[in-house]
Amino acid sequence: MRTALLLLILLALAAAGIHMAAPDMLSRYLPSVHNATPAMQAAPPLAPPSPWVCGVGRVEPASEEIDLAFEYSGIVADVLVHEADPVRRGQVVAQLKSDEHKARLDTALAEQEAMQAEYDKVVSGARQEEKSASWIVVQRMRTLMDNARTEMMRRQTLLHQQIIAPEELDRAVTEYKVAQREHEEAMQRHLVTLNLSRREDILMAHARLQASRSKVAEAQAALLSTQLRSPLDGTVLRRYRHPGENVSIFFPSPVLRVGDISTLNIRAEVDEADFNTVLPGQQAYFTCDAFGDKKFTGTVLRVTPMMGTKGLLTESPTERVDAKVIEVLIAADTPAGLVTGLIVDVFIDTSPQPSSGVFKSKVSVTSAPQE
Repeated sequence: MRTALLLLILLALAAAGIHMAAPDMLSRYLPSVHNATPAMQAAPPLAPPSPWVCGVGRVEPASEEIDLAFEYSGIVADVLVHEADPVRRGQVVAQLKSDEHKARLDTALAEQEAMQAEYDKVVSGARQEEKSASWIVVQRMRTLMDNARTEMMRRQTLLHQQIIAPEELDRAVTEYKVAQREHEEAMQRHLVTLNLSRREDILMAHARLQASRSKVAEAQAALLSTQLRSPLDGTVLRRYRHPGENVSIFFPSPVLRVGDISTLNIRAEVDEADFNTVLPGQQAYFTCDAFGDKKFTGTVLRVTPMMGTKGLLTESPTERVDAKVIEVLIAADTPAGLVTGLIVDVFIDTSPQPSSGVFKSKVSVTSAPQE
């Protein structure tokens, strides 16, 4: 047991000694950097770094791809376009079922009509028929008041002649006072019909009218929101929903994807080690397996000012999926034959003075990078 323990201690000490001496072991057999041999000094310099920056890109419309979705949850009533159909800006491309929204609009319109009639009535005052009717009531009350006064005076004379009891006179006086008050009340009502409405009543009626108009506008906007319209002139790239399917605002549920494919761009991903060499205006070309050796040319439009994670994967076993990249947008010179979503290999010429003539010669000679 002691022998085994002693051997383990010796092995540990030997391993520690080798580890500490390892960095200096190789330097004993190599020439010093500061004391280069004649052979090292006579060696030719290494080739300059290549001006080409490579990356993976994806073809996309110049307008980018736009997913269209409704502002409200509901059931799709109809999708009016199909994939590859051209669309115009403002064109209705899909509709939701809108029976509930139409009913709300009809209710709001009816309330607006009622508030408009009330406002007109307050502003205009009473009608001529109402004024005439109130004056007739005033005349009737005046006649009753005159009769009650005459009866009161007659009973006063009879009381002086001691023909009737005092209670009879008291009853006549009370009837006269009641008739007098009723005549005054009728006169005040008649004056109300003659005068315009109060300012406060007009303002209140106007406020109710404005509120009803706002409800109509809200209902109209909600009804228009059941129609999905294209925001640009372009082409339908993908159709996601069909009539009868449910859409919701609580989770992504696009109906269509549209884009302007008259002009195509390449959105390429450049490794973080090369991003500072890529500038707008530089020339580039890209290839893909579908076109064989054909090279499509383009120009760098802009470089995004933000690093991100790699999004385009080539499924190569040696690919670094955790690499940081920056997006570079390249305008294709001749996009004929390309389709959006196509994955391509991108090569950007970062030479100090790129020009179209020099660039074309570089693409054709063997100095261009091999795909």
